[in-house]
Amino acid sequence: ALFSNEAKLNYTDNELKVLLNEIDKRGLAVAAHAIGDRAVNQFVRMAKNMKNDFHKLEHCQFVKAEDIKNIPYYPGIQPYFYFSDRLWANTAKTSSVFYPLKSIMERKPLGGSDHPVEDFDPFKSIKLSTQRIDGEGISMREAIEMYTKNPDEYLGEELNKQILVENFYSDSPRVIGEVKI
Repeated sequence: ALFSNEAKLNYTDNELKVLLNEIDKRGLAVAAHAIGDRAVNQFVRMAKNMKNDFHKLEHCQFVKAEDIKNIPYYPGIQPYFYFSDRLWANTAKTSSVFYPLKSIMERKPLGGSDHPVEDFDPFKSIKLSTQRIDGEGISMREAIEMYTKNPDEYLGEELNKQILVENFYSDSPRVIGEVKI
């Protein structure tokens, strides 16, 4: 739901608040899929002051600049959607940021693919993340951390390894070992 199209949200503010409070009380986590700026805004407002640090926002496709600093830590983002959605997104009448990678880096985003909707290959998303020219591109280190370090911090375990890649921008990059960033 975008503010510009006044699309109906799946829940009223009150319904979402009650649902989030019940889930929070049980010690469970919510992964809210909010694509439009209006849906992101609703989740950000309703998830404030929740006890569980694992609540997270998925997609972050369009986000109002003022909501970025209030997104819970570790939002899920699928960088490859920037490539596949950019043509229709240009027709959306919104001033919100489209897939705000650089803008949400301090929130420690978790990179994903949303497979089978998009290709599951994280290298494609990592490359795309570093090649954006709209002011939302990020460094190679940040892009790799979205898929390795940030998920480890979110889960509180070291499950992912940093990787060193030879010829990263070739058609067939080769992993040549692990490296500590």
